[in-house]
Amino acid sequence: ECTANIKNFPDNQTLIKRMMIKCADVANPCRPLELCIEWAGRISEEYFAQTDEEKRQGLPVVMPVFDRNTCSIPKSQISFIDYFITDMFDAWD
Repeated sequence: ECTANIKNFPDNQTLIKRMMIKCADVANPCRPLELCIEWAGRISEEYFAQTDEEKRQGLPVVMPVFDRNTCSIPKSQISFIDYFITDMFDAWD
């Protein structure tokens, strides 16, 4: 009953909706493996391009782990799951 009451407050409803959208946004590791690998590659390529451009322009590199010459996509995905996904999805359990 207490949980139902918490959900009825507008601010809480907004927070719940935002968290659901965020979970959907970062849910790639929850997809079937073939799709997960495909999209992890696409996302990584986007980050590689950003790092390349930052280096080309002499800007600070925001995500140095996404250097295309040294990055391990599997390791980056494991870190992403460990640091972001696990706790976020556990909160919904």
